[in-house]
Amino acid sequence: MKRLRLYLAGFLVLIPFTALSQVKELSNTEMTEAYILDGSIIVKQKAVQPTSPPPKKHTLKVGPGKPAISEAEQVLELDQQAVQQLQFDQQVTQQQGAQQLNQYEQANNTALFIAPPLHPAAQAQQLPA
Repeated sequence: MKRLRLYLAGFLVLIPFTALSQVKELSNTEMTEAYILDGSIIVKQKAVQPTSPPPKKHTLKVGPGKPAISEAEQVLELDQQAVQQLQFDQQVTQQQGAQQLNQYEQANNTALFIAPPLHPAAQAQQLPA
């Protein structure tokens, strides 16, 4: 039993006191942030969490968007516009040709038309009295 006590006493002497007392070393930054009240009691200041303002409410307006137009539809629409433009140009060209022909004929008709001399009795009726 004596031996047991000796072993126990030797073991206790070899155990470092810091392990039993649970003392820890503080860095410089921790020392400046901590309050030392009594030589052995260390009280740390609680970290203050910044309070965030309440989140803003957002209003979203949802509605139908623009319709999706495929590339094939765009090409088809461009082709239709080209065909319509070609038809319009052809009509304008035909109308211009016909209009020029009519103007030419009217100019020639008036130049070729010579009023026949009226009979003297008919001339007397057309003259104002």
